[in-house]
Amino acid sequence: MPASLPNSTEDLRVSIAQLNATYSGMDDANVKRAVRSVSESLGWASNEKGAFGRVIPEGAKVVIKPNFVLHANQGGGGLLPLITHPSMVAAVVEEALKSDLSQIIVGDAPVQGCDFKALLRSTGLEKWSSGLS
Repeated sequence: MPASLPNSTEDLRVSIAQLNATYSGMDDANVKRAVRSVSESLGWASNEKGAFGRVIPEGAKVVIKPNFVLHANQGGGGLLPLITHPSMVAAVVEEALKSDLSQIIVGDAPVQGCDFKALLRSTGLEKWSSGLS
């Protein structure tokens, strides 16, 4: 962690951004604005290095951990309660890439019965994956 940031016992701030959208009607531009709004309110944003420019050190390896639970809702509902919306994953990755990081990994470990390839296909995130067998 950069020396300019206080340790976690000193900095217990929380920030929330509300998006008024359905899962299928998520607007990428609104998601990007929400990510930026939260990062600015927490003091993480940098005009030159994006939403995480003040918290991602130069050369860092960054892991972005969305919430992926299952590839399909077994109760008949949609994906909303099961995974982080792909536009949120994309917005966070896009902002992180603006910093001087050296590597970025998007990863999660869904529940055992999840068909991970099906989850990636249904979200459109399969185009990001590589090396999956």
